Amino acid sequence: VRNGYTANNLVFKPQYEVSATATAFEKNTTSTQTLPLATTQLRSLPNGVSDRIYKSGSSWYLEQNVNEYTLSAPDVGGSAPTTRPNGTQFSLTAPFMVATSITTANMASDRFVGTPFNNRDAVANSIYGWNSDNAVRINTTVATNRDDFVAWITANPTKIYYLRQTPITTTITDPTLITALENIRTYQGITNITAST
Repeated sequence: VRNGYTANNLVFKPQYEVSATATAFEKNTTSTQTLPLATTQLRSLPNGVSDRIYKSGSSWYLEQNVNEYTLSAPDVGGSAPTTRPNGTQFSLTAPFMVATSITTANMASDRFVGTPFNNRDAVANSIYGWNSDNAVRINTTVATNRDDFVAWITANPTKIYYLRQTPITTTITDPTLITALENIRTYQGITNITAST
């Protein structure tokens, strides 16, 4: 910028060079590499909490911050379902309900769309947390009574993903994955390893 120049919303794109000769600006490039995760799963929640892979010292670790639970018949509350504008509401009594405060922000499902509590009647086939009584509700059109809903989740295994109270960290020992991780050029705070499915 020339001396005396007044800048308003000027974008600076500095390039650091170790050379006596300046070269033209080179735009940063993004690269993607597929990792052979095999049975290693990375999960994330709507509030941004996610599992992660990181290196400390000479070892690679998997930190699991998200838990997975598959619903079964005992998880569907015994009380009569409630008819809502966009379906029938079922309450869940799954074991994880006792362990943590569940809200739509820290919960997800592979079969139902996460919906804020205040918007629960606007979206059919949704799941939402209700902090006041620490409950999870599913508002769905797949069934109108408990028996039919239990039959449906039995035929269509339904997973709930939720925030772990305490992360689980394990050392990665798969040599193929370790080799792939070692071949990635990583930058602290910049490199992200995520799952596409």
